[in-house]
Amino acid sequence: MRGINLAILLFAFAASAAAQNVLTAGEFDQYLAGIEHARDGQAAGRIARVTLKERASTSDLARWQAEFKGAKAREALTAVVDVAEFIPPAASAKSAAPPMAMQRETIVRAVSYVTETLHRLPNLLAVRTTTRFQITSRTRFEQREEIEQRFMAENYRPELVELGTMNGNVLLAEGAWQFMVSYHDGKETAQSQVGKNRSPRPPGLETTGEFGPILATVLGDALKGSIKWSHWEQGTNGKLAVFDFDVPQKSSHYVVENATNKLMELPAYHGELAIDPDTGTIYRIMLTAEGSPSSSAQQSNLSLEYGPVEIGGKTYVCPLHGVAYTQARPLDALGKQPPETEQAKDDPRFLNDTTFTQYQLFRSEVRILTGDPPQ
Repeated sequence: MRGINLAILLFAFAASAAAQNVLTAGEFDQYLAGIEHARDGQAAGRIARVTLKERASTSDLARWQAEFKGAKAREALTAVVDVAEFIPPAASAKSAAPPMAMQRETIVRAVSYVTETLHRLPNLLAVRTTTRFQITSRTRFEQREEIEQRFMAENYRPELVELGTMNGNVLLAEGAWQFMVSYHDGKETAQSQVGKNRSPRPPGLETTGEFGPILATVLGDALKGSIKWSHWEQGTNGKLAVFDFDVPQKSSHYVVENATNKLMELPAYHGELAIDPDTGTIYRIMLTAEGSPSSSAQQSNLSLEYGPVEIGGKTYVCPLHGVAYTQARPLDALGKQPPETEQAKDDPRFLNDTTFTQYQLFRSEVRILTGDPPQ
């Protein structure tokens, strides 16, 4: 009888422990305080087991990362916070809507910001750092290794670092790559690799258009779809008006491309815009695109955060941080997609965390050579 009671007690404890792994940002803060002195690998494993039930701020993530010196723990923190980026606020957190006239004025100012102010950004350079993660089942991870060894180029061998278990799947860090990007005459024109990791960046999840095109595309599409009030949100410099938008496929200009077969789709999508009601400046955009049955991705999520940056003695609003998160439709050993009925909930997920830093003005340099060039 005592053994039965002990089993019941252990089962109750396990259930309680599992429940505690679904935490608010405040509870996560206390949880981290209890493991900050653990070894790097152990801390990463315990962090990976946490599921946040609300979005955490960029400042929260920076503060939490400062408490851990180990690379694995810091990467696990990034992944856990990024996955929660797309959780909508609870209904209780939504505030009363402002007058309809104010809502319209905010949208009009946002249109003016996208069509006029963004084009006054100077020609600039910035360092774009992208850290890649994968979340997959153990079985699919092992299958993926076999496929990569068979089909990937010989100059790339994946160096995946296992960080822990996330929602029953394996959380893997793939690596980080840095590129110097140039923004010239309203376009992102070039990228050159910088930083310590000069290994070729393997095929995988990529995003473009963060310096402005994505804002013009989404706002233009949303005006043809639907935009409605959601809630107030506290930004760095004051309250932001957050609007929900919904774009049907017929109005979509948002491009999702399969890098393997170059198939491009314009899917239906929905999301949020966080706007300064006084200036129309867009400080955050979040969207979710649903893939078609023939798409390589079941769902593609994107979040971008903008903020003030001083460049050449002046302050501009530029991209600071981005999160891309997609659930892929896996390929079999022949490189083909299995029937939809065979796809499981543990299909691989790919997560990119991107930061933009070291902004500077773009200045062209000309070097005049005299005489004949050396032979």
